[in-house]
Amino acid sequence: MDEWDAMGHGMKVDLRAADWENVSLRVTVGFLVTAPIPLIFNHFFLGNRHSGGGTGGIQQVRVVASIMTLAFFGLVAFIISAGFRGLSHASATEQSIALPLGGILIGIVDFLMFLALSINMMAIVGTSL
Repeated sequence: MDEWDAMGHGMKVDLRAADWENVSLRVTVGFLVTAPIPLIFNHFFLGNRHSGGGTGGIQQVRVVASIMTLAFFGLVAFIISAGFRGLSHASATEQSIALPLGGILIGIVDFLMFLALSINMMAIVGTSL
């Protein structure tokens, strides 16, 4: 017996839209909150580089910076796609589109913020993708 049968006719609610909304919104807000950490690291590393203290591991930093930049862009792309998926489920089931739309908009802000941080980091270590 299906668990929805016991609830009666018309009681089944499709929660896929809410699931995708939560994924999109929670992860984008998490990225938004943690974005100052790479900025602080960039300024700390730039200060050490100009004082001559951080030149030994510059090659490792170049490799890690490139990998992390691509990883963050991949995660932001997933977040925005999750927002669009939640938006399509919400419109198909006549639910509110506010949460997935918020996730998409914050995801775009995250993309722009991490793009600026990545350009800053690549300029500091002297590399490009």
